[in-house]
Amino acid sequence: MRKTLIASALGLAAGLAAPTQQDGDLAMRVDGLATELATTRTELTAAQDRLTEVETYLQKQAASVQALGVAADASEEAGFTSGINPKSREILLDALRAQAKAAEAVTPGTKPEKKPKGR
Repeated sequence: MRKTLIASALGLAAGLAAPTQQDGDLAMRVDGLATELATTRTELTAAQDRLTEVETYLQKQAASVQALGVAADASEEAGFTSGINPKSREILLDALRAQAKAAEAVTPGTKPEKKPKGR
């Protein structure tokens, strides 16, 4: 009886230690997930780099838009709207100012203005 118990215990221990088909499948799955994780990390790094490029571009555009608004005001003060067909020049300056204002509203790192609810 005692020998049977020892033999059974040794057999059970050997069965636990021996690799099974399920262990192989699990190892393959872990390897696949590790590869997928490495690919995802590479893609994330590339996306973060691209985001940094886009944010840099947008910040430069925001600075350019501010300069456009200042230039529109300076051109008006310098007499740009005087002369032949001043109304067309006023329209052009108004459009430039509106474009500058719209672009400044979406500058990266700022929250868009909330419009008041009408009652």
